[in-house]
Amino acid sequence: MTQPTVTSVDPSVGPTAGGEVVTITGTNLTGATAVTFGGVPGTIISVFSDTIIMVEAPPVSMTGTVDVTVTTPGGTSATSPADQFTYLGVPTVISLSPSSGPSSGGTLVTITGNNFIDLGSQPVLFGSSAATSFTLISPTEITAISPTGSPGTTVDVTVTTPGGTSSSSFHDFFR
Repeated sequence: MTQPTVTSVDPSVGPTAGGEVVTITGTNLTGATAVTFGGVPGTIISVFSDTIIMVEAPPVSMTGTVDVTVTTPGGTSATSPADQFTYLGVPTVISLSPSSGPSSGGTLVTITGNNFIDLGSQPVLFGSSAATSFTLISPTEITAISPTGSPGTTVDVTVTTPGGTSSSSFHDFFR
């Protein structure tokens, strides 16, 4: 039996709550008996071939990057930069500036918070309406253009990342 290797992990980021379905590519993966994320066991969904496994990432208590290892009858894969998976925290919204604008939309809003990492194409929502556009400035700041809304309506502004979606609070109200 030959020792397995991990050559890629896709996606390579997910929430600390776990549950992300991850495709692991490598060699000698047939007969996989365990897949761990930083030593925490994931759930093997399927071993498709000698080169592809699908796994559910486990929940963890802290954010950060971990090595994903695969164990088969041939041994456990050595760690490398190719096997890394990063756990992200759930974003939080701490403040909006300004916190109101015209119902016609178009207001440039600075959203301050935490864990604003890797937004990709994930939306910034004003209630159920996506921001007209948004820009990730830093892990603690996003600028977004407010969409058209109903006059006199107050909505929650939420941010979604691979770490999850921010919870509603009085800090994220936009009127």
